[in-house]
Amino acid sequence: METFDIITPVYEQKKKRIKLYPQHVNRASQAGHPCERYLVFCRTKWEERLLHDVGLEFIFEGGNMIEKMAERELEDAGFTIIEQQKPFAWKEFELTGHLDFKILNNGETYPVEVKGLNMFDFDKLDCIEDFFRSKKVWIKGYPAQLALYMLMDNKQLGVFYIKRTPGFRPKAIWLHLDYTFAEDILKKLERINKHVKE
Repeated sequence: METFDIITPVYEQKKKRIKLYPQHVNRASQAGHPCERYLVFCRTKWEERLLHDVGLEFIFEGGNMIEKMAERELEDAGFTIIEQQKPFAWKEFELTGHLDFKILNNGETYPVEVKGLNMFDFDKLDCIEDFFRSKKVWIKGYPAQLALYMLMDNKQLGVFYIKRTPGFRPKAIWLHLDYTFAEDILKKLERINKHVKE
């Protein structure tokens, strides 16, 4: 009996999912990026952006699986999960985003962002300050994303539910809304909007 290639078709199918989409607004998931020029270019020169490779597409898909895993774990633990992938839009700041979900506890809802992280990054994160100390731009930017969702939803407390890969062990890191931090993000978005219009 002959063997046959099952991997190449999988890669080819993944490649078909990689697309470049127009970006005409600020995205909450990018708002924590330290380079304002980069954020302006994301909106004004989005068509010049390089497409990510198939390896990163597998990682993105893994992130979606981790999010579903987190929902199931929390539900199995007795929590109610609501408003999965709730879209947000804040016209004044030309800002959009999608919150992963909210968790309901004692009549209150809390925004939740799920992040799958490699074991080295996971092990370095124990409190919100550790995000800001990270050498990785995307990890430093996570608190801005959650803070914006909290602002848009008028919540004082949100949580990162992070999962370690491999192993998938979870950890919760809470974010108390810091209005000075949030205001700095909004001022940055105003500057970006101004540059986009120039």
